[in-house]
This record gives sequence, structure tokens and C-alpha cells, in this order.
Amino acid sequence: MELLLVLTLMAFLFSMVKIPDLTKEPFDVVENEAKKVAHLIDLASDYAVLNNALLGFAVKEQSYAFLAFDGERWLEIPEAPFIKNQLEENLLLSIQLDGLEWQEQSLISAVEWINEEEQEEIQQSLDQAPEDVFLFPQVFILPSGEISPFDLDILYSDGFDIEIAFKVRGEFTAPVKVYDPQQIEEL
Repeated sequence: MELLLVLTLMAFLFSMVKIPDLTKEPFDVVENEAKKVAHLIDLASDYAVLNNALLGFAVKEQSYAFLAFDGERWLEIPEAPFIKNQLEENLLLSIQLDGLEWQEQSLISAVEWINEEEQEEIQQSLDQAPEDVFLFPQVFILPSGEISPFDLDILYSDGFDIEIAFKVRGEFTAPVKVYDPQQIEEL
């Protein structure tokens, strides 16, 4: 009888223990990445204010980085937490600036104080830069803490039927907002 009671008690206790699932759910992966990016942008805004620095946020399809302007050019910030981040295999980034798709060429030619020769040099350096190097930010973070408006979509796609998207939206000031798939539909 005592043995049966002990076994029943042990079975009950084992049923209460949850063994962690070693596989990550795609929804959680995208949500965590979106929150991480949002927190980093908010932190960069605070950093820009405290250090009177002009910062930028640069995005490529599977990576992003924070840049600092040294008075002549943009440089990647080599210190944590602002170091370059590579996304997991099935995650992709897409950025829109104030409702417009990002295009390096259009932004460079829009800068009026750069003459044609300098524009050609900049475009050449962009064309020759390795894929993993960030030369120019899409989002500017000013020393006042203001952020140029943007929508950053973080998409999970397994190549089959699962697609999950979160949106990180910056609207001139920190904190930036994170929208889940249901909230995106309501926008």
C-alpha cells in the first residue's frame, strides 16, 4: 500500500514538471527578434541624446547594424549592444521609410550638397562594398533623440506554408512600437 502511494505521488510530481521544448516556435522567434530590434533602437535613441551623437540604423535582408557618423562618414558601432546582428536562417527584414521603399540610389542623389563627382564616388563604394558591410543608414537617430519615420517588417518564412510577420514602427520619437500579425491587419 505504501509503495502504491509513493508511486502515485511520484507520478503526480512528474506530471507537474514541464520538460522544455528544444525547438523554438516560429511566432516566438519573430516576436523576440522584433522586440529586440525595438529595444535596441530605443536604447540607441537614449545613447544619441546622452552622447550628443548622430546615429543610424542600417538594414539588409538578413542583418542589421547601428552606425555612428564621425563627421565625414558612417562607421559601424563595434561595441555591444550595437554590434552588427545576423538573423536566423528563415528570418528576413524589409524596411520602408515614411511609406516609401528603401533605395540607396534615390537617397544619395537627393542630397543636394553633394556634387555629381562625389555622388559617383559614393555609388562606386556602395557597389564595391562587400555584402556584409554597412556604409549608409536608412534610419537616422538624431542627437535630440528623434528618429526618422520607418516601418521595419520582420518576416519568418519556411519556404512552404508558414509566414509570420511582425512590424517595428518608428514615428519620430522613441519608444518605437512593435505590432504583431493581428495588429498589422488592423493598421
